[in-house]
Amino acid sequence: MLYYTSFGQDAGIYQTYAILDNGSETYYHGGINNGGTTPFSGHSFGNVTQLTLKGGEIKSWKNNGGDVTGAKLYYRIYVSSPEPNPLPSFVEVDLPWAENGVDGNADNQKWAKSDNNTDVLSGLSASETYTLEVYWKITSNVGDKLDNNSGANYKANFTVDSSLSAESFNLNNAVSILSNKIHFLKSGAFEISIFNLVGKQIKRVENTYSKNHILPLYLEKGIYLVQVRENQRLNNYKMFVH
Repeated sequence: MLYYTSFGQDAGIYQTYAILDNGSETYYHGGINNGGTTPFSGHSFGNVTQLTLKGGEIKSWKNNGGDVTGAKLYYRIYVSSPEPNPLPSFVEVDLPWAENGVDGNADNQKWAKSDNNTDVLSGLSASETYTLEVYWKITSNVGDKLDNNSGANYKANFTVDSSLSAESFNLNNAVSILSNKIHFLKSGAFEISIFNLVGKQIKRVENTYSKNHILPLYLEKGIYLVQVRENQRLNNYKMFVH
């Protein structure tokens, strides 16, 4: 049982989870007040051949007329070393209302989603190590409240197993990464960021492209990290320019 006291309207978060599936088991990884689960922050998933973000969970409280109106999980994925600069934007996952009266308190609520199917490995490179960064937010009549680890967010890492070939990541992607160009496999709005090996952003393009359009990049010879956002999907690629 958790108790909260306040002299005015208030609301907040008292427990958070990210839900991930490694292909054989589904795991809850805790943020604040992790309830005996494996803490998300600092966790290593090790070498993985499959990793799916199934969603997340927030438990919220309210009192004296405070009202929670919504809940979100935010995530982003990027190469661990060197970290890209700037880092990619966060992708939002809505956590719908799930239950009232949680943990014996009539004013506590649970917000949850466990049927999301974000393929964390999509567009990533075999043998590379990545960071999966998350935080949680509720909206309320007393403002937004975050569980973001005091501004540092929650970060876990994983390495894409060397057995996974680049071809296995490109089957369902919206683009094909070629040497110094991008081939669009579907029509849509895309945000493309190019980083060099020290993590510095050297090019950014945001536009709507038609299927089979070829976008030349005019990069010098080298190896680059390419991040492609299409709708709420963010993919990472390596590009070799000869």
